[in-house]
Amino acid sequence: MKTTKAFFLAALATATLLLGACSGSDLPQNGKDNKDNNPSENQLTEFVANSPDKNTTRTSMDYASGAFYWEKGDRIWVKDDDGVWQQSTNAVDLDRQASFRFKVPGKFTASPVYTVYYSGKNGDKNQVSIPATQKATVPNNTTDFGIQGDCGMAPATRKGSYFDFHLDHKASYLVFQVYTIGPKLRSSYLTKVKVTSDNNITGNYTLDPATNKLSGSGAGSEITLNVKGTGKYADGFPVNAGGADIKVNGAYMVIAPGQHTLQVDYTVKDPLTNTEKTIRKNLAAFDYQENYYYDITAQIELPNFQYNNEYYKWDAKENFWYGHEWYSNSNWQTGSIFPGANQESDDGIPENDANSKATTSASNSCTICPTANELLWYIRKGDPRYDANQEWIAFGRHYRGGIWFKKKAVICKEQGITPQQMRDYYMNGNRPVDIRTITSSAGISLSRNIYGTTRPSGAEIDKYFFVPFRGYYSIYTSFPLGVELSGIESIGRYWSCDRSHVSGGGAWALYIHSYEAMLVSSNITYGLYVQQFE
Repeated sequence: MKTTKAFFLAALATATLLLGACSGSDLPQNGKDNKDNNPSENQLTEFVANSPDKNTTRTSMDYASGAFYWEKGDRIWVKDDDGVWQQSTNAVDLDRQASFRFKVPGKFTASPVYTVYYSGKNGDKNQVSIPATQKATVPNNTTDFGIQGDCGMAPATRKGSYFDFHLDHKASYLVFQVYTIGPKLRSSYLTKVKVTSDNNITGNYTLDPATNKLSGSGAGSEITLNVKGTGKYADGFPVNAGGADIKVNGAYMVIAPGQHTLQVDYTVKDPLTNTEKTIRKNLAAFDYQENYYYDITAQIELPNFQYNNEYYKWDAKENFWYGHEWYSNSNWQTGSIFPGANQESDDGIPENDANSKATTSASNSCTICPTANELLWYIRKGDPRYDANQEWIAFGRHYRGGIWFKKKAVICKEQGITPQQMRDYYMNGNRPVDIRTITSSAGISLSRNIYGTTRPSGAEIDKYFFVPFRGYYSIYTSFPLGVELSGIESIGRYWSCDRSHVSGGGAWALYIHSYEAMLVSSNITYGLYVQQFE
């Protein structure tokens, strides 16, 4: 995802749009009076928003042109000659008004210029509130800007019997547009957009005439935009196929201007399966300026967990079914039990020496695998999470299930170790232990219970990687004699790059299922999956 363009709101107005603006004498003025403060007409001063030469003064926005409009319920504030805050007695009574004539009580004779404040529908006087929860109920619609923190101020200059002003907006505006290319999300709906900043973007601010900007530090760094309406938008906004389209799912958010590094979490829901998934995108640091809107377009796809189908005996030069893979012309893989395992897969396997303390490391297929120490760090400190629903693809088929582990970089940071230290030893309490050289696992916990764990949330899933239940091949001794693929969708077994020297020998491997992750010494003639861990 990236910020693709920014338009200065005032500069985008076209001459055509201005044709609807009224002259100073015909501006709408039928807004409802404030019954609690309704002086007689001769005690009111008119402040005219948007005479025909500008269009910056309105409070909802037209995307194509950047033009703003006053919306129903909008009012302004002005401080009078006595320093008293005065609110317009009338409010805009129709939506999308290009211009409006506000009536303000108080005395305005001491100066030819006064500052007009628009603090939104949740603000007061010069105080602005940008809420941490915002909403979008219809695509490409900004009528809720006033509720979501839109604000502005402007000098109002006397023109005969009234004051004229052109509001300058002081917030920044994000325009989210999501789309998908792949097939997985084409029936899904965008239901929520959560933005997390490295500094504050929400909270209370002050319209400061001295700086002509918002002042204040705010109070929060997260804003959640709920994307749901009624009728055809009851499930959210549809995820557009093929490219961004503001008319299909454009959703607006108001934030405080400034230099921000943003993290955006898009939550999408498939109404057919009633499942929700969150996809994260990260934006580089950028200066979001006041009175600008920024297109945030994002292609969102579900991760493509697609794997090759090559299982190996430990560190064999060739895969278990070399020459007879499921996709080859000489396909022996027609079922779960296959005759005649290719003995070429044994080439290069070093002889086992269960009593030797010298580390025997891989030199062929298993060189990409984690060390035994790394696997134990993943198991014990990688917060393994069971996920029964994550889809993945192998043998041209769709399967489900596996375990999420924290990535190496995350573990290293949290445990205060380097990647090299993670490879070389495991901290068994306060004592570093090199699993590659031990002859007994007594006193070392090689497993972790993960019963009841759940998939990482969308906000944290970037810290994890997925390991599917790929199953494994073992010798099948019953009739018919052959080799069996066991445990697919319920068990996963993955080689390390290290032989084991505990009693019985073998090679260290990761063993996972729905309630436990463990480090085991596995028979080197089994066919396990070979994978580089993140």
